Amino acid sequence: MQEHADEAQARIAAILTAVDEGTLPRLAADIERGLRDAMPHWPVHGEGGGSFYLELDSAELEYGSHTLTKDDDGYDITIVRMGSSQIVARIGAQFSATAKAEFSLSVWDSVDKEHVGMGSESAEQEVDFDGAFLLTLSGDFAEPPDDALDVEDIEIVDAPDYFDFGEIEFQPDPSDYEDWLAEEANSDVAPDLAQETAELKGDQLF
Repeated sequence: MQEHADEAQARIAAILTAVDEGTLPRLAADIERGLRDAMPHWPVHGEGGGSFYLELDSAELEYGSHTLTKDDDGYDITIVRMGSSQIVARIGAQFSATAKAEFSLSVWDSVDKEHVGMGSESAEQEVDFDGAFLLTLSGDFAEPPDDALDVEDIEIVDAPDYFDFGEIEFQPDPSDYEDWLAEEANSDVAPDLAQETAELKGDQLF
């Protein structure tokens, strides 16, 4: 059994070497695409501070780039499952990503004894970390890999799951005020406001 595992690890190492050297562009592109699709599914929790009460609505990691972990002993590879036409391996890598979060902001109403919503704010930060992913390759391992192998699945299995996004403060959108002015201009009170303004201007003439 160990002999087969060593053989499978050697095959994966040879494939990763070719990916790094640029001689397997299709597999390299498929691995990158798989990591990009898989990373947002990694569960992430975020927190922040500030003058408002914060509630996390959503958080995720967005893939940026990766480098396969390698030392004097070679790549960080652990064979998880193997068969005649499929190998699943855990691969170590260094990742660059963007951590993103969306928070709901509120303040405490001491009169009504409840939180009053103040809108939402987003936050993000660039992060670098050591992690790992499961790579599932399937096909004919006796043939040249670029033609005979496919990336069947990729899953992130090791990455940070907590990020502190620092101070989160309410940032009013100027367009919200413009929308309010437009609504007031079309409301029933607009003529009254115009009349009051004209009367005030008339009073100033005397």
